[in-house]
Amino acid sequence: MLVEAYVRAARFEDAEATLARFEKQAGEVERPLAEALAHRCRGLLIDEGFEAEFDLALAAHELDPRPFERARTLLCYGERLRRQRRRLDARARLREALDAFVALGATAWETRADAELAATGERSRRRVASTRDELTPQELVVSRLVARGLTNREVAAQLFLSTNTIETHLRHVFQKLGLRSRTELAAKFTDFRDSRPAPAA
Repeated sequence: MLVEAYVRAARFEDAEATLARFEKQAGEVERPLAEALAHRCRGLLIDEGFEAEFDLALAAHELDPRPFERARTLLCYGERLRRQRRRLDARARLREALDAFVALGATAWETRADAELAATGERSRRRVASTRDELTPQELVVSRLVARGLTNREVAAQLFLSTNTIETHLRHVFQKLGLRSRTELAAKFTDFRDSRPAPAA
C-alpha cells in the first residue's frame, strides 16, 4: 500500500500522515484485515517496538487469514529483523513468507522473499517444490488451508469459491498425491504448519 511505498522512498512524513488516516479508518470499520495492515505499516515506520506491531498484525491475520496479505506481513517482518542484524529470527519469517508465495504462484514476491532469505546467509530450501510440480497453484493453496484444519466451507469463503469447487480441487489433490484422507493431507504439509509462529495474543 501507499505507506509502504513512502517508507521505501524514505518519505517518512508522508508515510506517517497517510498511516494516521488509515489507522483512523481501520478503527472505525473494526475489520481484522484493516487492523493487520495498520499494524504492519506501523511496524515498518517505528524503530522501538516494531516487533510488537508485527506480532499484532499476525494475530489479526489469524482472524481473517488471507494467505497473500499474511505472507506480505511475514516478509516485511523478516526484512525489518534482518536490517536489525537478527538473522536467525528473520529467517523463520522469511522462510514462511517464501513458502506462501510459492504456493500462491506469486513469482515476483517469491523472488523478493528468496533474495531476502539469501541476504541472511541462508540459501532457500524449496520444501514444497516437488509438491508444487504435481499440483496447480490453486490446488496447493486449497491443500495448505485444509492442512491447517479449515473446513471446505471455510476454505471456500476465504478464497471466494464455491464449496463444490473446493471439493473438486481436493479430489484432484488426493488423486495426484495418492492420499486417502484429510489426516494424510495434513501430514503431507506438516513442515508448513509447524513453521508458523504462534499468535501473539
